[in-house]
Amino acid sequence: MTHQPTFSLETDDLTLEIARPGSRDEHLATRFSPAAHILQVRYQAHSYLFDRGSPMEFDIGERTVPPGFEGCRPGERFVKIGVGLLERESADPYRFAGTYPVRARPDTSVSIEKTRARFTQELEPREEPLGYRLVVDLAVQGNSVKIDYALRNLGEAPFQTEQYLHNFSCFDNAPLSTDYSVSIDYAYEVCDSIGNRLDEPDTGLVRPVDPRTFGFDPSAAEERRKLFFRPTEGDARHRWSIDNEATGTGMTIEADRPPQISALYVTRDQISPEMNVTRTVEPNATARWTRCYEFR
Repeated sequence: MTHQPTFSLETDDLTLEIARPGSRDEHLATRFSPAAHILQVRYQAHSYLFDRGSPMEFDIGERTVPPGFEGCRPGERFVKIGVGLLERESADPYRFAGTYPVRARPDTSVSIEKTRARFTQELEPREEPLGYRLVVDLAVQGNSVKIDYALRNLGEAPFQTEQYLHNFSCFDNAPLSTDYSVSIDYAYEVCDSIGNRLDEPDTGLVRPVDPRTFGFDPSAAEERRKLFFRPTEGDARHRWSIDNEATGTGMTIEADRPPQISALYVTRDQISPEMNVTRTVEPNATARWTRCYEFR
């Protein structure tokens, strides 16, 4: 039986277009996972994502590196969760945009119902005592999407890992403009990629509107901007929202765990809020976390 490269989850008003594992070039490289790769969201008559949609990645080398990378020498192997068993070719630091030889891909499967799908990915330990099992459950209801993650350590040593999703957003194909705004529903400070405090930008592509809202200036000279944010208080909710005043559309992302560091990546084509989660997983233990999306 031949499968189409994508499938959909649907409610009366909401449709998710999702890539099947292995159907896209990103799934064959050494950065993004083929599991639960949402390509487009449509709510009523509106669309919300740009280009590559919402791919998932673990451990980009800024705050955490892939399990086993620090202890392996050139020619030895480490695990990029979501991607597989990779080979370290040199003594250089890990580079998330680098290309590493793939020595083993995990088995990735998906089961699909009308309003939910389960992705299961497993990499058994081989010569290296490193392995994991990742289960991602996607469910749609009304105007919302819930994503539950369960990551089990199949190896012999604990590891710390950081996971995030790009959320390449472009409502109704409208590029960056002053109509967009991003709000952060918790106390934060702007920082660098490892958490050192920085001053907020007052000029450029991204600029503050009020203490928890950012707007955009497409007339700025820069082509892209990335800001990092660190929570400063123990807020009960950790939410980001994007709104477009002209189209009356919006998207809210809520995490069940406070992000150690989050990012806002902006180009002239899209806005990507990235809520990171960091977990330490002991051998034979499972770490769980959840993100919820609401569209309007």
